Amino acid sequence: MGEATSVLLFQGDTIEYQWENGELSASPNVEIHYKDYTIKAEAMEIRTTDSIVYFPKTFKIEQDRYHVTAHQGRYHFKKFEGDAHDLNAHIERTWITGKKLVIHPVAIEIQDATFTTCYDRNPLHYQLKSSSIMIYPQVGFFVAFNNVLFLNAIPILPIPTYIYGSTRYSLLGYNAPLPEVGSNILEGGYVKQAFNYFLHQDSSGSVEVGLTEKLGALFGLSHGISFSPFYQLKFNARYTKEFGFSGGTTFFINLIPIGPEEARPQFPFLDSFIPLFSPETPPLSRIVISYRFRELINDYWVDKKPLITLEINKFHIKEWSSQLSSKANFGLLAEENLSRRYFQSWRSYFESQLSRSYALTSDLTLELSTSFNGYWYDTGQTWQRVFGESALIWKSSLFSNKLSYTKRFFTTGKSLFDFDSLYLKDNDELGMTFSLGNSSVQFTTEAAYILDDIPSDRLRILDFIGKIDFHCWRLFLRWKTKQSQVNLGVELY
Repeated sequence: MGEATSVLLFQGDTIEYQWENGELSASPNVEIHYKDYTIKAEAMEIRTTDSIVYFPKTFKIEQDRYHVTAHQGRYHFKKFEGDAHDLNAHIERTWITGKKLVIHPVAIEIQDATFTTCYDRNPLHYQLKSSSIMIYPQVGFFVAFNNVLFLNAIPILPIPTYIYGSTRYSLLGYNAPLPEVGSNILEGGYVKQAFNYFLHQDSSGSVEVGLTEKLGALFGLSHGISFSPFYQLKFNARYTKEFGFSGGTTFFINLIPIGPEEARPQFPFLDSFIPLFSPETPPLSRIVISYRFRELINDYWVDKKPLITLEINKFHIKEWSSQLSSKANFGLLAEENLSRRYFQSWRSYFESQLSRSYALTSDLTLELSTSFNGYWYDTGQTWQRVFGESALIWKSSLFSNKLSYTKRFFTTGKSLFDFDSLYLKDNDELGMTFSLGNSSVQFTTEAAYILDDIPSDRLRILDFIGKIDFHCWRLFLRWKTKQSQVNLGVELY
């Protein structure tokens, strides 16, 4: 049927309609077509007086990416409520089963459930068995409660709450059940594990525990609250033996979208049974108000007391066929390193970038951009720079490559904060980003080489990222050589 129409059509070997009570029934070989979905059932009843659709036997929902089978389904299309039994759902990469499915107005509950992303389920490398799973399709995640993680059918780890889903439309994305191992300059080597918890679809967080080489034991708490699609609050607290407490609060005010609307992401078929309560287009601009103590930025502890920021992302200028991104902030900042050197100053900042792309061929793109970065301090000092950049991007089925040249047209002053200037672009340079791989193995490297003679070390950036997919879990390695940062972890995907 396609997306162009919302007409519902059905067929069956026998179709009956009773005028006295407004009931329509069909059986057997029933097929219902709605948009690009097909529902197949042995029998179906529509009770118009009660606004109920009923499938007394087994029924299937099919689409290119979704296949759902259940038994004895009932749905109230005015109250957005329903239920079904013996669920077996294959939604993109995800397999979910459950003894009972209950449709609520804003969520879908699956009782006595199992979950896995092992796509052919033979062998089944891992499976999560849960007392219940709550799916929030319109905001892109689900929450599983009272879980046990099975590896190769062996129970390994109890997990009270597991959250899996979209980081773009939810407070939390999926989390790995295994610890993350890594190192950086401030913490040294570390092992960290986060345990997510869930209070409400608009209120969730995580508890973090870990052990660091330089700072000792680590304990942390993070929580996010969404008051509406336009207002969010996030706060966190962290304790380490060496530095004590750190953390703070950040308040987000998402402004009305500006620029062209983005295509609405595709959600599972069950979205059709739930009223839309989240915005179709994410905001392209926002105000961020932060009050934070000892936030880790570029190897420094940074205080924001407070920092107020306005962001405008990819504002489309039709007359120039260009995009404009800008950021401005103002606040009282302070920085501290491991040597306990402390510096504080009021600082204003503004950056703006104008960019335009030209498609030279189907695989080759030219990008041109001009940017301005300016800092102003309460001492009267400033640090201002203007850059121009040209980049060639070449993509194919196995690799993508970006070669860029950056020219510094203007500079004056210097930064009073080390965290602002550390690892930052400040000279003429050549850049390269190269990615190679297929659906199972991916390798990316990024490098920036300074052309000026001033710095002793001309290699400003040299980063490596590697990902290997093993059927239904992923091993990843991130190595930022200049920052001495290494992250090694496992993800379920």
